[in-house]
Amino acid sequence: MSDKFHLSIYSRRWGHNDSYSIKITDNGWDFTATMTHLSGECDKKGNPFVFKALDHESINYPKELDEYLEHLWYVIKEEGLSREEIQESLNTLADWINLCEKNSPSGIWKSFK
Repeated sequence: MSDKFHLSIYSRRWGHNDSYSIKITDNGWDFTATMTHLSGECDKKGNPFVFKALDHESINYPKELDEYLEHLWYVIKEEGLSREEIQESLNTLADWINLCEKNSPSGIWKSFK
């Protein structure tokens, strides 16, 4: 599938959502972070660029995000999800990341990650 899908990820650091794109490949994902140079081919779990980009932007994300990306990749390949189902699944993961980021501790931790 050559379609690009979009992830809208909130950044506390910048106070707005950033747009990322992701494309399914034979071996994993092709990830693009337009605001950084941290883009390229990733494995099924999103390594290395998904996490390098999120870490670079100090975005807090769920610990098991890599496992969910890998599971999604296999479901797409084995069950042939529609474009809409894939985007909806990625939106669900983006919502999860945003929930973690928006609920990060504040106060004395504001300047920490």
